[in-house]
Amino acid sequence: MLKKLSVALLIILFFVTGKNVSAEEYDWEKVFDFACKRLVNCVNPNGEWDHSVYYFANGDNKCLVVICHGFYDRKGYGIIMHNRYRYDYAQAVSESLAYWSRQGKLQCGPYNYVFMNTCYSGYAQQDTQLPMFNVNLHMAINFKGVTGYIENFDSNGNVNRISLWKCKLISTAADGGTKSMHGLRTPPGLKIL
Repeated sequence: MLKKLSVALLIILFFVTGKNVSAEEYDWEKVFDFACKRLVNCVNPNGEWDHSVYYFANGDNKCLVVICHGFYDRKGYGIIMHNRYRYDYAQAVSESLAYWSRQGKLQCGPYNYVFMNTCYSGYAQQDTQLPMFNVNLHMAINFKGVTGYIENFDSNGNVNRISLWKCKLISTAADGGTKSMHGLRTPPGLKIL
């Protein structure tokens, strides 16, 4: 009897925690929305999106915006960039920007800092100096959960605006506090980081 109860408990835990998460399982809140120019759209060898770099300039406020996947585990916060998991995220961003600069992709004008958005960035130091550059890396959203972004395009197909979003799991009493599939507030085109 105890063995059957243990097996049933394991099956229930698998179904509750083993679901794949999609954007529709969240309730989203827009945090930033701004005009920008996409400089880099990097995909990994499997053809999946890896990271993007944008340029934003408004008066004296000029920055590069880096968007990539982030993670948090028992070792701490990290990012996935150039198809590698990196806990030394400031060094990884510096190496990536140096690479794209050598490729001629960062010809955008001056910038004062780097603005970065990933999932789980609330676990990271919010401001840090980039090792290879004399600029500050600032986390866009101080949030310990899942984030996302939306790109908007002009009539020529170029990115001219992005919005950064944070989310929370939708939970109801009827579903026992597990993820709900409502997704009523998921904006079209949102990509999870």
